[in-house]
Amino acid sequence: MDRYAPGKWSTFGVRSENRSDEDREATISVSLGDDKHRQFARRLRIPAGTRRTSWLPIRPPHTMDPEAHALHAFVLKVVHTDSGDVLARGLRDTIVTESLFPVAGLNPQTGTIFDIPEAATDALDPRDDEAIDLIVAGRESALANTVMINLREKVLPPYSQAYDGLDQIVVCGNDALADSAAAAAIRAWLARGGHLWFMIDLVRPETVQAVLGDAIPYEVVDRIELTSFTLNTPSAVGRREEPLELRETERAIEFVRVLADSAEVYATIDDWPASFSVPFGLGEVLFTTLGARGWRYEHYPFADASLATAPTSGETRAFQGIASDFFRPRDTEPIDRTTLDPILGNLIGYEVPSRSLAGILLGANFIAILGAGFWCFRRECLERMAFILPAITVVSAALFVLLGRTNAGSVPASAAIFEFAMVSPGTEELFTSTIASLYSPEAADLPLIHEAFDLAQPGTSENEAPTRTVLDSSQKVRWEGSRVAPGAVRLADGRHITPLATALQARGRFTEQGLVGRVVGANNIQAPSDALIARAPSPAVTTTFVDGNRFVCTEDDVLAVDEFISGSLLSDEQARRQDVYRKLLDPIAAPSYPRLPTLLVWGTRRTTHLSVPDGFQVQGSTLYNIPLTIERTPRGQPFLIPSSFVRIEQGGSRFGSSSVYNVRTARWAEKPTAATDSWFRFGLPREVLPCTVEEATLTVKIHAPSRTVDFCALSEGEKATVESHEDLSQVIDFVLTESAHLQLQDGGDLVLGIRVNATEQQEQRLLRQKNPGAKQLDPVSDAGAPPVKQDDLTYDNSTWQIDYMRLRVKGTTL
Repeated sequence: MDRYAPGKWSTFGVRSENRSDEDREATISVSLGDDKHRQFARRLRIPAGTRRTSWLPIRPPHTMDPEAHALHAFVLKVVHTDSGDVLARGLRDTIVTESLFPVAGLNPQTGTIFDIPEAATDALDPRDDEAIDLIVAGRESALANTVMINLREKVLPPYSQAYDGLDQIVVCGNDALADSAAAAAIRAWLARGGHLWFMIDLVRPETVQAVLGDAIPYEVVDRIELTSFTLNTPSAVGRREEPLELRETERAIEFVRVLADSAEVYATIDDWPASFSVPFGLGEVLFTTLGARGWRYEHYPFADASLATAPTSGETRAFQGIASDFFRPRDTEPIDRTTLDPILGNLIGYEVPSRSLAGILLGANFIAILGAGFWCFRRECLERMAFILPAITVVSAALFVLLGRTNAGSVPASAAIFEFAMVSPGTEELFTSTIASLYSPEAADLPLIHEAFDLAQPGTSENEAPTRTVLDSSQKVRWEGSRVAPGAVRLADGRHITPLATALQARGRFTEQGLVGRVVGANNIQAPSDALIARAPSPAVTTTFVDGNRFVCTEDDVLAVDEFISGSLLSDEQARRQDVYRKLLDPIAAPSYPRLPTLLVWGTRRTTHLSVPDGFQVQGSTLYNIPLTIERTPRGQPFLIPSSFVRIEQGGSRFGSSSVYNVRTARWAEKPTAATDSWFRFGLPREVLPCTVEEATLTVKIHAPSRTVDFCALSEGEKATVESHEDLSQVIDFVLTESAHLQLQDGGDLVLGIRVNATEQQEQRLLRQKNPGAKQLDPVSDAGAPPVKQDDLTYDNSTWQIDYMRLRVKGTTL
């Protein structure tokens, strides 16, 4: 990598040569900055008479100054021979070679992938220069920074962490991604929050498929060249900008016409997608089908007279919107070891005595009392029970105390392991993040081994870092010199890509029961339990497997706010899992997770790639994240859509927006005092469109004393009040069955409104402000009362509250 970011994994290029007639092994060790005790090493086998190029994974310290321009690196080379290890000298005859690594700045970092000419004398494709100019212009427009990192290598690093310092990668070539290991690393980086941009006019479909697998969202129809075209950006209307931009050019620009499936289209040319994106795991993939010159204005002396006032330089408005969304910091993983530390800590400790053991002791206590009573009865000395009964009770209590102290003081060496496994949408792979918490009652070495083609790192702070992190020739990561202090807890984390024997998929369809689905490849999950389906910011819906792989979700399965596992009494393990769900699905977190419907299910811990030392008791579990594919409901079939699958958006400029409802978090403002007239668009899933809506039930939990609440809908395109209620303090169902109120708007949205009116005192005050001389009406007799002074009307600051609103819909597909 050309630049290194604080606390982010990257790679250091290693080139070695063996001029001897025998195979050799060597270790290259690097320490960074002032921390000479923390080293990163790579052990290589170099065949006789060959040169070898490889990578050494390194991780600059968190504590380094992000505004520094360079990082000092100290390189030590050791050659392993039959007679022992020999320190190799560098070019200047020094044992330790010092180098300077450039440091990345605070702005998001962009990497680019281009094809490299076969010979140094070969000219670059002019389209590559145009692509570079466009990327530079995009970064300058979005970040006021033009620095890029060119990944100009024919073979890219095969580790996903090698790209941790990059926020975006722009793919403009094909050769480097022909390597399956590099494509898998880019795919894992993307699934963990990266932003990837394919310029389809420069990239072949096979290259896109190498990265995305079967999740490739488009099909190429043909390629044409344009000299005159109109860019249409529908989202510009919301920004009050002109959506159409007419372009004319002297040199033809290539345009790839594609059919895009399930994509968010940013711009079109003659209704063909010019730019669109799709989510992939936690990341996002951007596609542009128009050549790079088409996104920038240029001087054209023979342009039509109508374009006399058009810009002659700079980026189109369409590309400015694309750049501002793409060139931003990558999304972080929704859960990390910092948030899991207290949860994993609860798994480490003494075991509570089993109920059976406590029952045996209590049963023995009862039998002893019963036996002593029978003996005293036979001996006719029942008065002795006054002494025997307390003695038996004291002995039983002493046994319980002794058992508790012995159990609490014998905490074994333990390892609690949590695995967060994301299913790749288009390949048979699991992207797994492993977080382990290790405890030992005595000081112990931690010779951890990560048996995966990826990287890991123990410790939560710099002073906990191991002495040396070694990546050997078999792609195993080994930590040397890592220890855990007596009675202390040490954390370790790792990431790896796990191939699956069979694909793991979740598929469902809306029926009259609700969402009915199945899990393909459910045998990959051992002992599935505590499953739910989530999509931010909608409430989660619980589900249970029937016959091993089928599930049904109805409105009764929708969980309450901040509830993720159904049941009034949860076990300790379920309580821990609910804590994980609460942190993972926090609607306040940015970005919210997950953006698409996802099946989350717990299973027993897979065979982890992180090997812990012998003598440690290992326990833990795996949380699987499976993207849910919703299939279209056949024509003419009835359906029920549970509220978790209905999208809620503001009514917009046409119907009005709510100032007291946050669409991103699905939360209402806390205890507002003012009245509100809030309108919303409830979006039905596209898998049931077009359809006829037969019934819609809006469920609202509301507390609005001394106020009138109106539930509204559209009737023949106009706002209409359907129901009114006084002094609501309950969960209320607002049911719509009249077809006039159930007409879908463009895009398949049902428009409904909630109007919380002002209290009587607030209305009187408002009337007095508008007409100070008006008479106040007596609320009892409606008789005219003397005029009231403005100061006589105190402001009524009584509050109201809506805790949640949900809409379930019944209908029939057309």
